[in-house]
Amino acid sequence: DPYNMQGGQNDGQFARIYAGNPGDYAYIISYLNRQASGEIHLWANTVSGYSSHLIVYVSNDYSNWYTTYNGYITNSNPHDIHCGSYNNFRYVAVCVYDDQGWSANLRVDAVHVSG
Repeated sequence: DPYNMQGGQNDGQFARIYAGNPGDYAYIISYLNRQASGEIHLWANTVSGYSSHLIVYVSNDYSNWYTTYNGYITNSNPHDIHCGSYNNFRYVAVCVYDDQGWSANLRVDAVHVSG
């Protein structure tokens, strides 16, 4: 349920983003209620036994996207994931990608932007 990622507070309701086969990808794009600048954080975890390839993009116009994070999440306990920083964006895309035959199974509670 992508709406479980809604809001800036951790509430224990997680959106699951799953890519199960090599070459698969899945994503949720969040629209912020105003333009933001600053540090981007996710409160998230991977499901136990998975190594989830996470890529985070931001955009101000929904046409030009910029990568702020590209790495693997292996911690199955919910935790803060620092996803870089950027200035002047309205959209945050949280993506998972199965690029090496390691299915991605990420749970995201909230996206935080602190400036």
